[in-house]
Amino acid sequence: MSAHNPFALSADAEAMLAPLIAAARSGGAKAMEFREEGVDTEHKGDGSPVTIADRAVEAALIATLAETMPGVPALGEEQFEAGACPDLERRFLCIDPIDGTKQFISGDPHWVISIGLIDHGHPLAGVVFAPALGRLFAGVVGEGGWVSEPDGSFKPFRSAPAQRDAMRVVHGGFDKWSDLAPLLEGYGVAERKGYGSAYKFGLIAIGEADIFPRDARVWEWDTAGGEALIMACGGTILDLKGNRLAYGKVGQGYRQPPFIARAAIA
Repeated sequence: MSAHNPFALSADAEAMLAPLIAAARSGGAKAMEFREEGVDTEHKGDGSPVTIADRAVEAALIATLAETMPGVPALGEEQFEAGACPDLERRFLCIDPIDGTKQFISGDPHWVISIGLIDHGHPLAGVVFAPALGRLFAGVVGEGGWVSEPDGSFKPFRSAPAQRDAMRVVHGGFDKWSDLAPLLEGYGVAERKGYGSAYKFGLIAIGEADIFPRDARVWEWDTAGGEALIMACGGTILDLKGNRLAYGKVGQGYRQPPFIARAAIA
């Protein structure tokens, strides 16, 4: 058992997670420095906010992972926005340096660093780290995963399936419930909470939520780390036609379709 592998996953799983965890924690420390000092905000072409922290943290993550995972290219949100796109291979990293920039700017702690390791078009391992909360979720598809809590303790991914008639819904902080409700047809909703980042995937993975419907625009870096967590806990993330999400779609600008992420159901 190690700090990167508290529940004794396979040696291959530990080898995949260790560099992702180290990079996320290092990037989180840098992001917190920016957050404490305050950052100026700009806006992208689509109107979404971006800060110097987004760019600096992404550059640091890519540089760190280039050393620890040599030969594995990285696709980053800010890199793509700047017009630079690496040649992606069978295996690549998909990075969102600060997912939930609006939360980062406002002081809401539910922003995350998200890193997914993609293989043959689908996530293989992922880390979602919420530095302001001190929670780090890490998982490997087919093996499981855990959350590291701020007090240094660990909690494994969920073992109990969700109950279809009492689903705890998490959704985007700015999503309209009237738009999301049709996606939940056939499920009973016991409660719902809004968060503005991939933190939602982690809550499903550890059993603090059950389902996450998404009907707004989203990109591969928004889902890569989180989908790995969902798959690692035995859940599913499917588009509205019942298909798995795909990654490396350069011809589509790395856009993802609307989807439903959920835990396994009893």
